[in-house]
Amino acid sequence: MIQTKTVSSMTSASVFDSKMNQILKDLQDNGYKILDVKLASSFWFDYVGMITYE
Repeated sequence: MIQTKTVSSMTSASVFDSKMNQILKDLQDNGYKILDVKLASSFWFDYVGMITYE
């Protein structure tokens, strides 16, 4: 079953990157297959990521 997880953060890019990497690692450690990762920045310190997995 395909699922998505949205991650948003109003921090620096490095903090957001660490948060995304931890979520990706947790999903993989729990046996999920990562299908797609999309990243966007809408404002200066507003980052959004969407992870698609099954």
